[in-house]
Amino acid sequence: MAASGSRKLMQGTEGGLAWLSTHQKAGGFWDVKNPCEGHEACQVGAGQAQQNLGVTSLALLAFLGNGHRPWPDDLHRDVVRTATDWIVSTQDLESGLFGNPAVDGHSTEHCLAIWALAEVAGLTGDESLRARCRKGLDWLTERQGADGLWKINTAKTGQVDRTLSALALHSYSISQYCGVKVDSAPVVRGGNALMKRLLTKRAERKKLARKEAAAKRKAAAKAAKERRKQKKRKIRRKKKSSKKGKS
Repeated sequence: MAASGSRKLMQGTEGGLAWLSTHQKAGGFWDVKNPCEGHEACQVGAGQAQQNLGVTSLALLAFLGNGHRPWPDDLHRDVVRTATDWIVSTQDLESGLFGNPAVDGHSTEHCLAIWALAEVAGLTGDESLRARCRKGLDWLTERQGADGLWKINTAKTGQVDRTLSALALHSYSISQYCGVKVDSAPVVRGGNALMKRLLTKRAERKKLARKEAAAKRKAAAKAAKERRKQKKRKIRRKKKSSKKGKS
């Protein structure tokens, strides 16, 4: 039974990767806005073109996670190779940013690009990819806030985003695991800051839950008290009515 389930899981996974493979554009990326021209079903829920970098990075990670490599005998070697090359082509060599800084959420896509390239670098030993990841990490370090966390869209909202901060920290850790030289200072600062914020939020939620529970108990006690009063009034009325009947 377990073997049969594993076989079905593998078949489903490979089927999903086959779909991704047929929908990859000639340039090596996946087009979120127009995933498959001429096929109406693929247009349902289509996203925006500026999401292509993040989606391409995730698609590449899906192939790598299922054991596919850019080796000559691998079924999806061209998919892996061209996706890697396209992600590399999106990086600004001067700043180190992957993608377009004018796009909302570019920091998230930047982190996903580092993640994908770091894994390819770790699997292939490609030092040029490791250098690209280091440059990308430098961009992240420069934009780490004074509190140790990252903001989703600094220019507009200036609000810290916990998900982005966690993803940024993962970019450092996966890069280090894959052989990229990483400065530990921003990781330590960011990790401590994120943990502190998460614990603070947890404490706030617990405090709110206790407050709500106390309010419910108070309301329940008040309602019970009111019911007892009504019961006593009812008994008094009944006694009074009984006395009048006797007289």
